[in-house]
Amino acid sequence: MFQKFVSLAAAAPGLPAIIEAADGRVVSRAELLARAEKLATDVRPNQLVAVRF
Repeated sequence: MFQKFVSLAAAAPGLPAIIEAADGRVVSRAELLARAEKLATDVRPNQLVAVRF
């Protein structure tokens, strides 16, 4: 699933990945991918995490 998102982000990095309902803020595919990759380097195996935007 992650590889599919990497492909989508590479194909159209500027397209929205998330649009927040509360304030309409847009997070691009490239920005979401960068955040996910950073999180992946900070997490240890079997560690639980919470993600908040």
